[in-house]
Amino acid sequence: MKDIAEGRHTVAIEAGGYERFEQTVTVHGGEQANLDALLREKRAPSSSPARTVWKVSLGASSVVAVAGGAYALYSFRRMANWIKPITIQSDGSRQNGVSSDDCGKSYSQVLQDENVTAFNSGALDRACTWHTRIYIGFALAGVGAIGAVASLILLSRDPEPPETTGRGTKPAVAIVPIVTPDGGGASFSLTW
Repeated sequence: MKDIAEGRHTVAIEAGGYERFEQTVTVHGGEQANLDALLREKRAPSSSPARTVWKVSLGASSVVAVAGGAYALYSFRRMANWIKPITIQSDGSRQNGVSSDDCGKSYSQVLQDENVTAFNSGALDRACTWHTRIYIGFALAGVGAIGAVASLILLSRDPEPPETTGRGTKPAVAIVPIVTPDGGGASFSLTW
């Protein structure tokens, strides 16, 4: 190679998808200098501990939201099954006048409010138990949804770890000398 001063020179090689290679070579006047370069593929940057926490939080919150919604739906169906057959009219026929709105009322208050002669108070009590559980399911779904949204926001605000080389953080602007058997030069790169 012509026009390379005698002495020690640092040679760096950067190629897309590979780690930066850098090595010092000694050039003696009039002699050819050889350099064996081993390019290693870049490994995916490891996730920061905070990103891992937010990813786990997102997954767990999503599971809680889905489970809470499923529990609310299951509770609603169970309540509806108990509500259906509980009102009995004076002629002995069944009518669905009693509803979950009657939860917490006394037997006589339900008779008066719904204008019925009799109803199965045990079935209403069981229906009311499931009615309360619907709200528990909604609360769980809400907490899970809030946690998932918060995790997504924090995950999107936590930056990816910076790309690094053996010397620390990779600079935004780099000028890399290039040495070949036919000549030399430099490579300019700008990262934003």
